[in-house]
Amino acid sequence: MNHKIVVITSHKLKDQLMHAADVFESFKVLMEEPVLVDADFKNEMTLKQISDGLKEAFEKDGTHRVIAVFKPFVVEGAWCDQSIIFVSNGFQFDKFYDLLLRLNYSGPLPRRFLDEYTTASTTDERVI
Repeated sequence: MNHKIVVITSHKLKDQLMHAADVFESFKVLMEEPVLVDADFKNEMTLKQISDGLKEAFEKDGTHRVIAVFKPFVVEGAWCDQSIIFVSNGFQFDKFYDLLLRLNYSGPLPRRFLDEYTTASTTDERVI
């Protein structure tokens, strides 16, 4: 079955450098451009298994950290790093919650995304 899965990563070394240089607080991450994986997977695989497998594959060489993986508009298998509030592309910051919504993330979101850091509605049923 064909699935288009979004994977958002952070380059570990670059992100660690930003934190070590005291440029980023712990809840900020230097992210790379989101990747859209378009591939055929075995019919018996669930979206959770596919997401877990992609996360493992992207992190295997140790240079990347996956911060979100999901199929747009689908709850099953959707995952995001709940410790992140802001992401940066190296030029500007964005609210992680807002980025996920723009990319049609439909999975659960941590309650802290709804605090002072976002424009999200407090009635969003995906908030855990």
